[in-house]
Amino acid sequence: MSDRGVRVSTRERKVVYLDYDCVSPRVGSTPEVPLRIRLLFQERWAASKGEAVLRPDYLAIAHSAALAVAKELRCVDDGGLPARAEDLPAAAD
Repeated sequence: MSDRGVRVSTRERKVVYLDYDCVSPRVGSTPEVPLRIRLLFQERWAASKGEAVLRPDYLAIAHSAALAVAKELRCVDDGGLPARAEDLPAAAD
């Protein structure tokens, strides 16, 4: 499995990881050596409805944060992130 591109994964209950590459002159990264960014969202509310119900919300939160960081760093093509969380690749669990 490649460590490049946009990847979504879940490794623990109520945890979503969103990884992507940023090519940005602002941070000095290049297509050959991109900055790899990993965002983590973890819900810690014991009375939660749970991942089965809230997974789309978890993805929306992680996507929104990732896109904001990509825009702030001026990543080329927003780091490959889609405009909508619904268009993220399926999670690798």
